[in-house]
Amino acid sequence: MKIKSYKKNGKTYYEYRAYIGYENGKRKYRHKSNFKTKKEAELDYYSFINGANTFVEKRFSEVFEEWKLVYVHQVRESTYNKVMAMFKNHINPLLGDMYLSKINYTIAQTQF
Repeated sequence: MKIKSYKKNGKTYYEYRAYIGYENGKRKYRHKSNFKTKKEAELDYYSFINGANTFVEKRFSEVFEEWKLVYVHQVRESTYNKVMAMFKNHINPLLGDMYLSKINYTIAQTQF
């Protein structure tokens, strides 16, 4: 996977092309574009690869584990360690077992 930047109407956008496999004897790719930032493109790519494009009820801790795989490559090690400690000590104990569909503004506001 390679994320490329391109210019459109004087603005910079990002795109990626992901290899899916063979279909009818031909290689098949997924191409997505018009991302405003490189991080948006990376998150979309990794969510596609991890199968997040299909709806499955997930717990906060499951999504957090998927997010860590992307986040670790985007920041320095010291920042990553601080954020992981904050999640481990403060956020995950409160929200870790909750399903994402059950988390709303009121729950987040009262917990933090």
